[in-house]
Amino acid sequence: MIRIIIVQQHTICRPYRSSTVTIGSHMQVTGEVKRILADQTILNDKGRIILEKLRPIIYDEEQVRYLALGDKIADAFKTGMAFRQALEDKER
Repeated sequence: MIRIIIVQQHTICRPYRSSTVTIGSHMQVTGEVKRILADQTILNDKGRIILEKLRPIIYDEEQVRYLALGDKIADAFKTGMAFRQALEDKER
């Protein structure tokens, strides 16, 4: 069963320099997001979206399918810092 939580489509968006580009059968609109409305059940105590509760999906145009975004794989920045340190150690 797929549970869908809709983040209201009434997002207030002002076009950024009226930027629209036609890409194949789709139109890409670039804009400045002014406000996002979301269901309270997916927000933390600071009013920010908890992605695990939102459970976002992405569209794979090549395979013509939708995929759920997965689990956490690493803490931000820590993995990159460890990788960088390992490279620096190797160069010495």
